[in-house]
Amino acid sequence: MSAKKIYHTEEERQEARRIARRKWEILNPDKWELQKRNQRLKRRYGIKLDEYDELFTSQKGLCAICHNPPKGIHSSGRAHILHVDHCHTTGKIRGLLCTACNQALGMFKEDIGILKKAMEYINANSR
Repeated sequence: MSAKKIYHTEEERQEARRIARRKWEILNPDKWELQKRNQRLKRRYGIKLDEYDELFTSQKGLCAICHNPPKGIHSSGRAHILHVDHCHTTGKIRGLLCTACNQALGMFKEDIGILKKAMEYINANSR
């Protein structure tokens, strides 16, 4: 049996835990990425990764607006994913969007009036 390490201060204990955690992260990069993603979804949107996956499956992996799959490679080197779209007032999740559609909604400030004006502008000037 190995002897249990005795820490003289709380700081020593916390540092040992931090080092052990970092070693685990290095040895288990795939599990670590999933954990981080799950934590980020929970913190930002109040959902777990399996709920995101259910929504992704229900949308057949396609953007809820343009119905295209996510395209390109993120600066991290990973493939792009669909972004969680939510109402900034209520927090209600509306669906998953590709990067372009997500950014477009943001640029239009999610304002239906501005979106309608943009549609009118395109219709009036595309002939």
